[in-house]
Amino acid sequence: MEKAKLLELLQSNKADYTELITQRMKSFTYRKERYGYNFSLTIALCEEEMDLRSYCEHKRQSDEFIVLEQNLCCMVLDGTDTNSGVKAANNMLSSFQSHHFAKMLYSSIVSSDEYAESTELINELFYVLKHAIENNMDNIVVDAHSVFKD
Repeated sequence: MEKAKLLELLQSNKADYTELITQRMKSFTYRKERYGYNFSLTIALCEEEMDLRSYCEHKRQSDEFIVLEQNLCCMVLDGTDTNSGVKAANNMLSSFQSHHFAKMLYSSIVSSDEYAESTELINELFYVLKHAIENNMDNIVVDAHSVFKD
């Protein structure tokens, strides 16, 4: 799938994705608000139509895997801040690459320790993913610190 189609897929379905992610991360946002327990969101988009369940092969039992499309998934990484979230996302990417070396995968991550609101967190997740696609940053985990905003 070409980059323009990937970007169109994200843009046209972003509201639905946001709603689904918001619903699935409710328990994580509750624990963040009540106890200050951080979490991270990571998203992965493959250029080809393929099942990304192998992307989360090494997820922990407390993490939440969310299928958005056949080639698009999101994960809530429980108990992670920015640094540990990036490390966990890189581990998942490495595992995916060991099984699907030739596949182009775009991935971004954001953490609740840097964003107060769920909507802001999800919007930033998609913004960083869009930046990764537009700038050919495939097969690396891109975080908000890698993006220079206007």
